[in-house]
Amino acid sequence: MTGRESAGGFSIEVVADGVLPRLYADRLSAKSGDRIVVDVPGVSANAGLASDLALPGAVAVTASVRRQQPLVSRLTIQLTGKQEYTLTKAGDRFVVTVAAPKARPTQLAESAPAAQDRK
Repeated sequence: MTGRESAGGFSIEVVADGVLPRLYADRLSAKSGDRIVVDVPGVSANAGLASDLALPGAVAVTASVRRQQPLVSRLTIQLTGKQEYTLTKAGDRFVVTVAAPKARPTQLAESAPAAQDRK
């Protein structure tokens, strides 16, 4: 598993030992932040594999075995906020590309009326 910064976001590439089956991806939302999960059926990941990837907008990246029967491995990307992503697959590898975090709108504080406006 390798990660790269790109245009304010990042990409994570995962390489398998053989041709990958169909992948299933989803976004899970919680108060603690969004997660992107990619399930890979029939493939065994190194259980509890955690990555030390320092990527903009990512809190943590882990790969684990989600279920033994039938075997399903999961890549989980914990995000700092809501970010768009794409998943591409080619042969023995897949890439998750995550866009830069969107800036939160700035709220302007309401100013007090000027002294001359007050009577």
